[in-house]
Amino acid sequence: MLHGPLRVGDVEVVAVCEGVAALPLAAECPGAEVDWPAARAEHAWAFTNPDRWPWHVHVFVLRTRSGVVLVDTGIGRLPPPSDTWAERYDGTAGLAAAGVEPQDVAHVVLTHLHGDHAGGTVTGEGVPRFPNARYDVHPWDWVDFATDPDPDDRGNRLAMQALAEAGQLHLDPEDHVVAAGLRVVHTP
Repeated sequence: MLHGPLRVGDVEVVAVCEGVAALPLAAECPGAEVDWPAARAEHAWAFTNPDRWPWHVHVFVLRTRSGVVLVDTGIGRLPPPSDTWAERYDGTAGLAAAGVEPQDVAHVVLTHLHGDHAGGTVTGEGVPRFPNARYDVHPWDWVDFATDPDPDDRGNRLAMQALAEAGQLHLDPEDHVVAAGLRVVHTP
């Protein structure tokens, strides 16, 4: 499923939806008091029923003058993070529908290393999904992620290790230009 395109300066942006799950509100902000009725009244479109909201997983395709950049890679080969998937789309088919083949991708910017943002970095065989891409990750995310003992993230850690071994992982703590008209800015 595609959303867009829209233009931001010289960059065309297409959102590729990889799936939708209905997640329980009770698990959203643990330890915080949230006025869900007020939130529902203000943002009615964001709620599927009284105790759930639709969680969408997206990959963003950015077409720049110097090539295709992806922001995040979606869940990819990882198991769904929820058993409440209303719909799950094939991310590869979504990218193809957006006119993007894996070899066309020059850069991948991973906003952070949760499975729903970085799970599509490698194929089911464990090789980089985008063979010609440089994968930009902030070193703080890499260190936090690589040292996280959570066994549920083991598959994603192996994916990141595959990128490092392939020489495609770019860890730069400074804000920097990724492609023409596109700059990453660290915003912890």
